[in-house]
Amino acid sequence: MKLRIGLAQTVRTSLVGIVHGLAIVASGAETRLVRAVLDTSFAEPRSAMEGGVFVKNGHAPGRGYTVPVRGPSDWDVIRAGARRLLGQVGVADGAAGTLEFRLSDGDRVLWTSGALSADDPLLDFDVDVAHAGIVTLSTRGAAAGAWVDLQALMGPPEDGEAPMATYRAHRFESRPPWENPLRFREGTLPQTASLTLPGDRTFSLDGTWKLHWTPDEGALPDGYERPDFDVSGWRDIRVPGCLETQGFGTPIYKNDGWWWQADPPFVSGVPPKTFLAYRERNGFGSYRRTFRLPVGWRSRRTHLRFEGFGSAIFVWLNGKRIGYAEDGRQGASFDVTDALADGENVLAVRTVRLTDGSYLEDQDFWRLSGLFRSVVLQSRPVAHASDVRIVTARAGAGQPYAGGTWTCGVTVETTGRAMSAWCWPMRRGMSSRGHRGRMRSCACRRPVSGARRIRTSTRCPSSSVRRPGMFSSGCRSAWDSARSPCWAGASA
Repeated sequence: MKLRIGLAQTVRTSLVGIVHGLAIVASGAETRLVRAVLDTSFAEPRSAMEGGVFVKNGHAPGRGYTVPVRGPSDWDVIRAGARRLLGQVGVADGAAGTLEFRLSDGDRVLWTSGALSADDPLLDFDVDVAHAGIVTLSTRGAAAGAWVDLQALMGPPEDGEAPMATYRAHRFESRPPWENPLRFREGTLPQTASLTLPGDRTFSLDGTWKLHWTPDEGALPDGYERPDFDVSGWRDIRVPGCLETQGFGTPIYKNDGWWWQADPPFVSGVPPKTFLAYRERNGFGSYRRTFRLPVGWRSRRTHLRFEGFGSAIFVWLNGKRIGYAEDGRQGASFDVTDALADGENVLAVRTVRLTDGSYLEDQDFWRLSGLFRSVVLQSRPVAHASDVRIVTARAGAGQPYAGGTWTCGVTVETTGRAMSAWCWPMRRGMSSRGHRGRMRSCACRRPVSGARRIRTSTRCPSSSVRRPGMFSSGCRSAWDSARSPCWAGASA
């Protein structure tokens, strides 16, 4: 699609607010050209981009976003939904020496201008960044110059937001996980659809736990995850439940904005004395409880599921570090099979109230934390279906959804050399009243190990779209596929 920029009547523009930056968007249906207004305070050194006016050929060039720069600098930009970065670079009139401009993705140089001097004209650049994560805009040399008319070519809105500046990685790599964007989840199982299949077992860990709460990380109980650590003097807390509503920390309601010292991704800065975070810098809840594994579980896979927490958790079982997770609204699961003991098991969980992800939770709601949804152990056979995904094909022009193709994908996981002798009949085709897929049965004994994804497709009956109430609960063929590791007739 041809992009028309400027004062053309056909251009649709909007103002998009992002953390530490703004972007002015001129868009068509398929692509958007974004004026990449990026926060220069993230540049290193910051003084390289402070103040000054860039003059070339006797005037300030460019009609968009221009960033003067002097000497060597590095400026990290989160690509987000950008496909290309484009603009011009050059050295100012009368500037002594040279300046080289560079775009890179880690150690991979995407584009370089070479050494430019004041005698050289402005140089255009248009760089493909679609496969980059963090793009670094760098300068090397001693001259004064500028990034002129910085823009980003975006894909459809679902590809992501406009690019934004960020701290260089060394600023947060040594920080704890809750202030390090590079550490999001560790040791967790992949997110899946909610499945309850024949043979699944559950054991609730809801109820009374022991808790030690502290308003900052300076007073955390060291080594409390060890089974021999005495927590008998700790207070009781109910799980599920929020810490703040049970007397641990202060519940706070806020419509928008942040109640701590804002400096993404950091949350531990010293705020004004009027802020709640001045006296409760970041609440930590150290939870402990014991349990005994139900009879018959030791020969199966056992997952520990947290249905919801705020805002991050560390997990230990019998003193062994299991993992770490943020984004508690969608929950998190861990495979704890190898850490279980035959007798009493000691589960330790530490919740963190504020994380780098808290900047994305700027909503009209009560700001609360803790294990606020259920905690449960899930037992499954060694070979089990772990995920199912059903997708309808997109209808073309003049083609109704009825009669299209439905794809059912099933992920099956096994451990060791499990024999796939547990077979059920598999139906290919969606199941609704009056419409049954073809019956497929299987009987095989072949070793399978690890995770395997399979897909099978079927035509969708037109009646199922006109009368959606006809469907029985769920997709019968999906369940049948999930229960059979043989996948007769399906393509791997």
